[in-house]
Parts: sequence; structure tokens; C-alpha cells
Amino acid sequence: GNKEKLRTKGFKLRSSFSKKKIEDLSFRITQNLIKNFNFNDKNVHLYYPINGKNEVNTWLLHEQIKHCST
Repeated sequence: GNKEKLRTKGFKLRSSFSKKKIEDLSFRITQNLIKNFNFNDKNVHLYYPINGKNEVNTWLLHEQIKHCST
């Protein structure tokens, strides 16, 4: 189906990125989330990146918001 085509396309695109590009994009994504959302006293569930899959580094967001709850 369409979902599988999108997943395949996304994986191919991520695979073409360098580690530096993934780091830069992960940082920008994290900064945009912190800027646009209030994480204070919220329960947040994250998927952590799988090594070798060039996924967004959500550990950056984890580190930013782990002290938001009281």
C-alpha cells in the first residue's frame, strides 16, 4: 500500500544522509519542538533511534525535556 511506499522512500532518503546531516537535522528538530511546545508537567513518550537507520536523534529532546516535569 501507500504506507509501505512512503516508508521505503523515507528510508532511502535517510540512508543518503551523512551522520553530520542527521545530527544537524536532529538538533534543528529538537530546537523547533522546544520552541513551539510546552513540555512542562507532560508525559512524553519517545521512540529512540535505532543504530544504523539514520533516524532522528530523539535523545536530544529527551535531554532537553527530562527536567520539565516537577
